[in-house]
Amino acid sequence: MNSNEINYRLHLIFQLFQKDSPGYTLDQICLGLKSYGIDYNYQKWKRDREYMGEYFSIFFDYDDKQMLYSIDLVGAGVNRLMSYLDVICAADYLKAAIDKNPRSLEVIQFDSSPIQLGLDYLEPLLYAINERRFISFRHENYYNQTLKDYHVVEPLLLKEYLERWYLVAFVPAIEELRTFGLDRIKDLKTKEGNFPDRKIDVKDRFSQIIGLNYSDSETLIVKLAYTEQQWKYQKAKPLHRSQKETDEYYSDSHPIVVKYFLKPNFELKQQLLALGSQVIVIQPKNLRRQIINELEGNLKNY
Repeated sequence: MNSNEINYRLHLIFQLFQKDSPGYTLDQICLGLKSYGIDYNYQKWKRDREYMGEYFSIFFDYDDKQMLYSIDLVGAGVNRLMSYLDVICAADYLKAAIDKNPRSLEVIQFDSSPIQLGLDYLEPLLYAINERRFISFRHENYYNQTLKDYHVVEPLLLKEYLERWYLVAFVPAIEELRTFGLDRIKDLKTKEGNFPDRKIDVKDRFSQIIGLNYSDSETLIVKLAYTEQQWKYQKAKPLHRSQKETDEYYSDSHPIVVKYFLKPNFELKQQLLALGSQVIVIQPKNLRRQIINELEGNLKNY
């Protein structure tokens, strides 16, 4: 099967399943793809489900009585695949448009930030992670303007956040997990020997936070109240995969109460502060007080 065709089909399938519905029959799935000019049938649906199960551990539930297929859209595997498909399909759409008419570049605007450094390390790092190979590198500290040598490092996870790539690794010398920006890594080398499986579920740790700063603190229920206007944006791009609208009511200005299950950290506070008056922290009280203190501190600067 052509990978581009598979990616496009899966992208459309997940778009369909994101709509408010208890599930879809095979006929409804086929009709949904047919509206995009794709001839779809049970055999293709079976192959696509096998592909998602084998490569992404994503499985659909099936209700025999109602003949409905459904899926948990907040699952970690689904979240990863949807993020992957968004990037791949956007690139495919743009490439097709530019191939058809090169002048299309004149009406496409990219972020003005410089090209991110360190992307050439993605492939060797993926190899080292999959083969459990030790690595070494030098890492630049932007704040202190220093370079530090890491002679023995065990790479565990590549993480993208705010369009930048990071390596999560275990450093035996200090017996800690550390996060390194790929744009600050220099002289990366893959070393001989395989590191042991330390049974560290890194993906699970990051699934409970926003961004990069994790801790062993307790996972909490975070409740936020949004304006109706802001909630439309949050539904389209959730703050966290655990996002769930409740039946609660907060106020006329902020009627939508949304619940999250995560560990509050620096990145969460930054996201909330960026939303300004469009969001109110209801709980936990400690997070609410931190946001109030930040806002009061900002006012003193003006």
